[in-house]
Amino acid sequence: MRRSRGRGRTGQAANQAANQARAQQTTRLNTASPAAQPQSTDQAADVADVADRVSQLQLHDQAPTAAAPSDPMADLAACLGVSAVVLAPYSPRLPNVDKAAQRAGLLEALLGLTSNQVEPTAAQRAAATTVLVELELSLSSRLPRILHGQELLSDVIVELTLEEGRRRAEQRAQAAKQEAQASKQEAQASEQRAQAAKRQLALQNAATTLAEMIPNPSQIPTPEHWPSPVTILFPRPAAAASILAHIWETLHPPTDRYKFKMLQVATMSGMGKTTYGANVVAHLLQALRDLDIRQTLPKIRPDTLIDLLEHRTRHVFIDFNAKGDAIQGDENHQDHFWLSRRLVARGLLNVPMTTARTDFKFSRLANTPVDQVVQELWRRQRQAQNIPADQRALLILHIDDHQLAQRDFLLFHGHTADAVSVAMVSAFKAVVNCNADLNSKNTVVLLLTGTSRANMDRLTITEGTVHHLQFEPITASSAFDLLTESWSDKPSIHAMWRAHPEFVQLVRDLGGNPRLIRALTYNYALSKPPPRDYDDVIRTLADVSSELSSVARAYMTSWHNSVNNIISLVYLLLSPIPVSSSLTLGEKSIDQLAFDGFLTLAPHEDRVVVGCPIPMMLAMVFRNEQLASSSVASLFQTPFKSVSNGPLFELVVLFSQTARLHALRNFGQIPASPASPASSSAPSHAPLSSIRELLRVTGALCYADEGTISKSFALSEHYEPVLQTGQILSNSHSTLSMSAMLRGKNGWTTYSYGSPDLQTYATSPQSVCPVVRTEIGTFGVDMWVALPAAPRHKPLLVLYQLKNHKKVDTADADNWRATIRSTFQAVSVANGLYDTLLVFMVTGSASEHQDPSVRLERDRAWARTLVTPPNGQPDPRVIVLMGEDVFNAVPFFRTRLPAATS
Repeated sequence: MRRSRGRGRTGQAANQAANQARAQQTTRLNTASPAAQPQSTDQAADVADVADRVSQLQLHDQAPTAAAPSDPMADLAACLGVSAVVLAPYSPRLPNVDKAAQRAGLLEALLGLTSNQVEPTAAQRAAATTVLVELELSLSSRLPRILHGQELLSDVIVELTLEEGRRRAEQRAQAAKQEAQASKQEAQASEQRAQAAKRQLALQNAATTLAEMIPNPSQIPTPEHWPSPVTILFPRPAAAASILAHIWETLHPPTDRYKFKMLQVATMSGMGKTTYGANVVAHLLQALRDLDIRQTLPKIRPDTLIDLLEHRTRHVFIDFNAKGDAIQGDENHQDHFWLSRRLVARGLLNVPMTTARTDFKFSRLANTPVDQVVQELWRRQRQAQNIPADQRALLILHIDDHQLAQRDFLLFHGHTADAVSVAMVSAFKAVVNCNADLNSKNTVVLLLTGTSRANMDRLTITEGTVHHLQFEPITASSAFDLLTESWSDKPSIHAMWRAHPEFVQLVRDLGGNPRLIRALTYNYALSKPPPRDYDDVIRTLADVSSELSSVARAYMTSWHNSVNNIISLVYLLLSPIPVSSSLTLGEKSIDQLAFDGFLTLAPHEDRVVVGCPIPMMLAMVFRNEQLASSSVASLFQTPFKSVSNGPLFELVVLFSQTARLHALRNFGQIPASPASPASSSAPSHAPLSSIRELLRVTGALCYADEGTISKSFALSEHYEPVLQTGQILSNSHSTLSMSAMLRGKNGWTTYSYGSPDLQTYATSPQSVCPVVRTEIGTFGVDMWVALPAAPRHKPLLVLYQLKNHKKVDTADADNWRATIRSTFQAVSVANGLYDTLLVFMVTGSASEHQDPSVRLERDRAWARTLVTPPNGQPDPRVIVLMGEDVFNAVPFFRTRLPAATS
């Protein structure tokens, strides 16, 4: 072998050599491998271009490093007929090898060489193949087995040339791509700079315009555009505590990534939301001076908040109802300017939108962002209140009846409720996000009040950013104060009336709703002591409440009064159970019903507990002729007539337990009306529940065996409240008939009701399950229900004994223990088919001690006495509910519990 001295070979000669070698390689590869494909025209042109370029490369003059003895580079040199010393620096087995660089160096070295006559061994050919594979020369690696010497050298040069050309082409393409990307980025940056300059100019112009927005002396605010002033602040401790905690957390975010929240109150119309929001600063100061409320807020510093609220707080009010800020047809919900313009009108000009629109300066606002208006509000607040830069300034923005803005946007533009709500929430978040600058001493709090949540509780955009407030009704004491204020021109209410059970009950029936309380009519008999005759008391209160029915009916003029809708809603109100506000009830969801203003919504985690004052429930039932004449209407009469151990008390338990079973069956979903057609048998995969869930056992009971309250049963599809007309037991010696058909009246419609006998219910579960109140005078049992069997268990026959007594003693326990024993003997015929249980409900207590823990201890002792036969053990089949236990099982008693007389 010899080193060529023709390093200056011309590019033309190199091209000719490369083309000739390429043609030979292609021919040989096609011969050796029939599946091989010829090079494309583009590839051939690339080879020629690369050959012309590599012809200009210089070979290195430095002495090369010899290949390692184990390196097959020497075997490749042997097959090529060149010096191993020349190839050694380009071995793929050297450390930190870059294959592309190795191939480029190898090409440069080989272009200046010619091959000696050689005859490599089979081992050398195999090793050469290996090293070509390692150099990623896929074509050439197949040649050493058939070629060697100059022919192999020429073919290797061709592939190396191709690879180098491809590499350089990729480099050129990448460089071109980077150049284009750089040009694009520069163009984008230029556009962004132009847009930023444009925005900055717009902000400067808007800032100038905002600064010019000063109240017009000719535009005098009128009282009808603002909430009515108040002389009495009725405390709402839960709402105030939540707002104070929210303000403190906004002032001191726990993390840098804190999501600033907006506050939302959603409850029925007339509850005082607007008045509370308009006077929220006074309410918060009142709460901060209440030691009981302060104890619930251990993380805040009350004195700091008092100082902030008294000296460095401003309140801005916006109303979408009838005070001048309603949405207009030319406004677009998809931008934020509908909100920013109202902030300007109310916050800067001190007038409603209807007035601000007449000011020519107002039209120059164009598209001013929300955050810029908030900044201007802060600037003016600091200027007006002389707040130093290092002290905090608090802005409270109260937006009332935001659900009406949603309604109007839907009317004007026809989008979906969710789309409008998302856009509105985006604007509201623009307000609270003004708090994001943690170095700023400016803070804004957003309070939304309305009758419904306006879809906001089920939007992804509001996750973690809306805090729903518990807006409690005013207390009975506050209600009497409100009556005193409303009747200030009349003789004062006599103190005995304020303590009279029937009058107190009447006020409590109004659900703490100031509008309903003001609807009571003054009667001059209230200025004198209540009459001794009970009927005279009721007649006086009937006159006082005479206007309630018309006020209540006005609340629900737009609600469809189908029987199914009414029954389902009353069941929900009697249960009550937390449900989603999107739960549909007939044609409307709970949130849509709340929009109409006659439902209270109490937040419960991500759900709501639905409520309604008694007059509303009565108006609801009276919207249907069938229901108006039914026994359920007697539950909602106003004024309410106290009854001791009478049928009304039993009716409350009957309808409440039926409602509870409906709620359990649907896991928070409202079932179809029990009047709906039903199949002949319950499905085998019916969901299960337990006695613990039916009785709402949340803590320690007065007495219950753990195994008994844990008993499970299958839930039926429908439940009927039934007033039985045939006694289950006629006297202490009678027995329960398992074969007699159940007959009675539907508790909702008073229609006749008939169903299979108890034996059929035990052996063939039905889709409709009756919850039965026994006939008056029935021995030992006031109510019963046969609950279908859970898998591998017997069905349950649950009997109820209901006692509405203020006080119980040992004599009561002795008498009722005998009743328990006789009852179980009378129903023993059911033992083969049912597990029989007896639920004993006693509304009163065995103690009058003031300490609740002492009363509970004595009640438990009394209950254990009741269920324990002489010289025996407590009967596990009996569950005793006393006092608070009864209120848990029958929540409607918290609204209306008949005053016990014994």
